[in-house]
This record gives sequence, C-alpha cells and structure tokens, in this order.
Amino acid sequence: MDDQAILQYAAAHWREMRVVGRGTHTSGILETPEGPVFVKRQALEDNALSPFWARMKRLFGWSFSGQRRCLEQTVRAMATPYIPAARDIGSVEEEKLCVFQVMPGNPWEPDRFPDSAAIARQLGLFTGSRHIRVYDHCGLVGGKEITDFPARLRKYVADLHAQGRKLPPEVRRCLVDGLRSREYVPIMTDFSANQFLFDGDKVTACVDLDACVLGPRSWELALIEDTVPDMAAFRQGYEEYLPYPDNPDEIALFRFLMAE
Repeated sequence: MDDQAILQYAAAHWREMRVVGRGTHTSGILETPEGPVFVKRQALEDNALSPFWARMKRLFGWSFSGQRRCLEQTVRAMATPYIPAARDIGSVEEEKLCVFQVMPGNPWEPDRFPDSAAIARQLGLFTGSRHIRVYDHCGLVGGKEITDFPARLRKYVADLHAQGRKLPPEVRRCLVDGLRSREYVPIMTDFSANQFLFDGDKVTACVDLDACVLGPRSWELALIEDTVPDMAAFRQGYEEYLPYPDNPDEIALFRFLMAE
C-alpha cells in the first residue's frame, strides 16, 4: 500500500484503532495490511477551544485544520539529526485525522523530563539546531504569515490585565521595551516530556507536533527551563549552535502567559 491507500484505509477503519490517549485528540494504533500506523483524530470541537488553543489561535493564527494542512512542512521544520520527528503519512480532512509512522520508544507521562544529563544534552542539541532556522514572521509553518506578533502579544496581555491578572514587573518591562528579537524559529509551544518517546537515557522520537509553530525562542525556552532538570547539560548541547539567550524578562513574560 502507498501512503494514499493507507490514508483511505485509516479513514474507513479508524474506529478500530487501539486507543492509547484521549484529550485534544483521540490517538491510537491502527493495524493496516501494511502494518501498524499511529492515528490522531481531533476530539475537541473548533468552537469549544481550551484556553491554550484559543491563545494559539489569537497569537499565531493557528487552527486544527490549518495544522493538518501544514503538517508536512511542520515535520520538515522540526526535523533534526538528534531527535527524529514521526514521519507524517498524511491527513484526511473529512474525518479530521492525521496518520503517522509508528516510532520506537516508550512514552513518559509527566511534563517534566527524566533527570538525565544525556537526555538534557540531547534536548539541547535538538533545540539549538532548530533555533538557527530563522524566519521574519510567526504562524503555522507554511501557513499564513503573522507579521504583527508583537502587537498581538501586547493586546493579549493588556486584555489579561483588564480581566484582573496582575502583571509582574518583568512582564511590564518587556511590554514597555518590546521583545528583544524579531527573529522567529520553529518551536513547540507545549514543550514537555509527554510529547516524546524514550529508551533509557535517550529520546527516540518527537511524536506530538500539534502545537508546533514559528515563534519566539523565549517561548520554548521558558517551558524547557521548567521541565528539563539538568539545564547545565541542556545548555552544553544548545550552545553547540547558539549562545543561550540572556533574556529573563522575555522568559518571565511567556511563563506568565502559560500560567493562565
């Protein structure tokens, strides 16, 4: 079977998959005549977005259908020599399905990564090698180019303040001074251990690309600092590609956003 035949089979038989996760998507393993594939079917309705996905839509122009259309470009943007991204077989819009190659490794449920210097350094290489791929716009990879991200961000934070959120001093400074960089890179806006597979002290695959966009480095680094125990080892890997950014105010800004 070629990829198109596998997609047709998945569209007809997705209800037979062995479910391994329920949340924004229902995901599972589907046996096909060519072997198992990993299937994700959108479970959250477009008109009932969680606060996280509503924020993604407002800041990055994100949508479920847009993400499916841009899946191939997203996988390419996230590909590195250090952690492979699951190969996308394709999507079936009528069924709101995405189909991927099954990758080796074991899931890890907590957000926080295993306390391993080897894993932390591997994550640093994985992240640094992506952060050198610079764009002048935000948004879905291959989708609508969001060129007014700083203005969107400022308005979003102002609305949070109007709703009663107290702005920490670091966030106020960042909004007054503006983001230090207008460069954007491929990031995982939900970077956490449960987006990956593991085998001992090694990350074997990145298997959740739903929230990957072009965005500020600091957004992803704010998450990484909260989920990677050994940041010294992470920085060793990262700095093989880039100096680690010295921007605590921006880190605080994105940490503030994600605490919403």
